[in-house]
Amino acid sequence: MNTKRIAGLAALCLVCAVAASALTLWAMSRGLFGLYPPAPETGATLQTLPQDTTAAPTPTKKPTPTPAGTPGITPEPTTGVTPTPTSTPNETTVDDPEPTPGATEGTTVLSTERLIEKLYEEVSPSVVSIEVEVEEFGKSQFRTNQGSGLILRETGEIATNAAILSIATDKNGNLLANAIVRVKIKDVDKPFAASLIGYDVLSGLAVIKIDPADHKLKPGVFVQSSDVRIGQVVMAVGYPDILYESGGLSSGLITGINRTVLLEDGLAVQMLQTNAPVSLNCSGGPLLNLKGEVLGLTNCAVIREAIDSLSYVLPAAVVQTVSVELIDNGQTTGRSWLGVSVLSEASFLELQKLYGLPDGLYVSHVMNDSPAYTADLRKNDIITRLNGVDVGTSLDISRFLQINPPGTLVEIRVYRRTDGRYYNLKTYLQEKIG
Repeated sequence: MNTKRIAGLAALCLVCAVAASALTLWAMSRGLFGLYPPAPETGATLQTLPQDTTAAPTPTKKPTPTPAGTPGITPEPTTGVTPTPTSTPNETTVDDPEPTPGATEGTTVLSTERLIEKLYEEVSPSVVSIEVEVEEFGKSQFRTNQGSGLILRETGEIATNAAILSIATDKNGNLLANAIVRVKIKDVDKPFAASLIGYDVLSGLAVIKIDPADHKLKPGVFVQSSDVRIGQVVMAVGYPDILYESGGLSSGLITGINRTVLLEDGLAVQMLQTNAPVSLNCSGGPLLNLKGEVLGLTNCAVIREAIDSLSYVLPAAVVQTVSVELIDNGQTTGRSWLGVSVLSEASFLELQKLYGLPDGLYVSHVMNDSPAYTADLRKNDIITRLNGVDVGTSLDISRFLQINPPGTLVEIRVYRRTDGRYYNLKTYLQEKIG
């Protein structure tokens, strides 16, 4: 029984193999596999190919010559016909490939990199590194400070952050006799000695001067309009370390405009805000747009809270106005001064919730020899009124100082946390010079 089954299966396989071979030969003769040209439709005879792959020449019928001048036959003129290119068998015509998204993105990134490189090459000669050194009296030790600055004029005037010079100036704003200020310019081997022209406490801007001798300086180019937008791409340039001879560059976005920032003397100024990282030593360097124009100077006299990771920029218009006044007069005059620093409203609100404090301005610092110091205003006091008018924001004290000239008698109503009592303090506004 098993033998019959095996024989039947073998016969079935043989029939299938013969049928498959016949079907394959038919498909090949029709050119379905692209290996052989199809056979003629009429009188076609299927022939098997010989083992020799060299095809025998096909005899061609010789054309019968047409006698010249045969009547009824006029040879038609032929025009120049361009032969149509034909593709060889198995040749596939490939069109020009379209750029892929990845290639486009790579090209865009490369263009952006070159733009930034070119921008830095253009503006870096206008940015300087500043080192301040003060010898301790009676000691062989030195106090040092470092920062960055922006060249204003070809004659050697440079704008920077006044805080860089804080260790080298007296209370009148004069440079100490034992202080040395050095300026390093890109691609110039020898540093320049600098003198102090003046500084402005309100804006935190200082102007120093070097003698360029035969070196041609390249001043920075300030933006000509105030069209600064949130989300605008910006670049901060400076010298993060005195060893970085080629300078440094960081990028970011404008995250805020007209942000009220408290300054060292308790006043407020409208500044730009950016998330571009600016190290302490880069403070005083410029913030630029993608055209290489100066939007402002970074972190001038800003009191930064510990949780604040953003950078602040003194706007270009303020930098230009104050620097011109300092260069022409050596100082800024006519501003009233109280001499306090206060907490931001958000920080004070947290203290109010915890301790039930009254509304007002929380004093975080009182400057020595200031009108506030003379009036016995103390740290942790809460200013509730100025000349009978309630105050609750830093702008209130800023406006008060703007509308009241130096010499104005001021009555300050304060709540003192140490004993839980209110006091009325009196002092005279002073003119802040420098």
